Amino acid sequence: MRKLFFFFLVSGCLFLAGTLNAQARFFLLKGDSVYSAGNPGLAIEFYLNAITGTDSNRSISKFNKVYIFRRLGNCYMDINNLGLAKKYLAEGLELIKDEPESMSAALLYGDLAQFFFRSGETDSSFYYIKKQNKLALKLNSDSLLYSSDQAFAIYFSGRKEFERASEKYFSSLAIAHKAGLYKQLPEAFNNIGTFYFEQNKFKEALVFFDSSYQFAKKLDDKNNLWYSLYNLAETWYALKDFEKAYQWKMMYTELNARIMSNDNNSKIAEMQSKYELNEKERSLFKLKAANRVLQDRTEEKSEQLFFVFLICLLVFCGIGTVFYFYFRIRKKNKIILRQQQQTIQNTVLVNELNEKLARFSSQIDPEIFFRTIEHLKQECKSNFSSEQSMEIVSELAALMRSSLELGSKNKITLAEELSFLKKYFYLEKLNEKILKEAVFEFVGEEDSDAYELSPMLLQPLFYAIIAAVNRKTINEQLTFLFEIKKTQEVHFLECRAKELPLLLFQGGLQSDFYEKEKSFQAAHSRIRDEWKKAGKEVPAVNWLNGELVIIIPLTEIY
Repeated sequence: MRKLFFFFLVSGCLFLAGTLNAQARFFLLKGDSVYSAGNPGLAIEFYLNAITGTDSNRSISKFNKVYIFRRLGNCYMDINNLGLAKKYLAEGLELIKDEPESMSAALLYGDLAQFFFRSGETDSSFYYIKKQNKLALKLNSDSLLYSSDQAFAIYFSGRKEFERASEKYFSSLAIAHKAGLYKQLPEAFNNIGTFYFEQNKFKEALVFFDSSYQFAKKLDDKNNLWYSLYNLAETWYALKDFEKAYQWKMMYTELNARIMSNDNNSKIAEMQSKYELNEKERSLFKLKAANRVLQDRTEEKSEQLFFVFLICLLVFCGIGTVFYFYFRIRKKNKIILRQQQQTIQNTVLVNELNEKLARFSSQIDPEIFFRTIEHLKQECKSNFSSEQSMEIVSELAALMRSSLELGSKNKITLAEELSFLKKYFYLEKLNEKILKEAVFEFVGEEDSDAYELSPMLLQPLFYAIIAAVNRKTINEQLTFLFEIKKTQEVHFLECRAKELPLLLFQGGLQSDFYEKEKSFQAAHSRIRDEWKKAGKEVPAVNWLNGELVIIIPLTEIY
């Protein structure tokens, strides 16, 4: 069905294009025929229909368009409508601007020269005559050379330059003889005779008018024959030979009567042409109407097929959507059921663990303290006196009480947190082999009561650093620097551990928790994991200018 539709569509377009092209040619040929018969008014109608009527403009060539514009300009000049003549000649000039040296351009230059001469703009006329003559020489066209020389002669004659005019008249006559342009000979003789008649050289004029008459009679050129008879009668009358003047006048009158009869015949032919034109337009209208009906029916069927296809597509999509959501909901229900079962199992395990770890829920991993006890026992046996051992045990007990007390709170002051850290730091300092050169510094300690934070937030950092130092003897001083800093929006605690990156690069974090770590990037990740495992918020950890930098937000107490 679709192939058949396209076949009819293409066939109709080709037929219509052929019809339009044939119609344009008909108008053009008819216009030429009527113009040659001396009826420029009717010729204008045919030329306008050829260029604009029923979209013929799309089916004629650029060459024919220029030709039609020239003809329209000549027709309007013949009926003395110079405004429209200028319009169509200008349109033709616009079309040939890309081909200024073509034959069409040369012919158009001649028409423009004639137009400006009749308009009284002799300078513009002379300009286009020169352009036509130059192009005629380049194209080696005898007919163009004849036309340009005739135009030069008329131009010089109008300016009373008779010698130059005579030269051009005889030059054009010689070109017509040499090139065999016999149809132009009556006109050439007639123009030369008129040239002499205007100078009162009647005998010379009589010779050329007679030659024009002979050639026009031989060629059956009624137009030039009419001019020749009229000019001969006027010339004999000027020579005072009234008998011959009367004879030529009678011949002129007879020819004029025949021409008038031909005019009547041309009017009849004009009416016949208009009738034929109306019939062609009527048949073309019927053809367009039939094509339009066929196109409407085809579009209607196409729309019906489109709607049927659209409905089928919607039904198919609807069924597919139903099946998709059915299987998806079924799969989701199975996943939810498994998650519920897993949640029940996890809840039981969590409850058991919560019972075991209830008293440590808000503290750091108690392994820190157990490790410290074992470590101190070994150190007391080997290196410490009984007095030092008692001091260590006393400080350890105070540390345990402090951690249990602070761990039960959601928030503690920064001063309390620092107090806890100092005790832990002091216990590690008692061992002369560990953190021997370490320094604990705090900037702005007097403001520490004005801020609060989560308890034991700094202990994982301390533990990780000390664990790294325990396996490495260092000579450089390791400094723990704490400083409260303020911006317009937040207050925070900045913690710096100087020289620590050097230790991490040398041996990594070699404690029991970090045996597999090989670089400070991995150590940084494990420190963050310690915070998460302790259930604490994770501060920002960065490496800045060779230092480990911890940024902990503070809450200001109002």
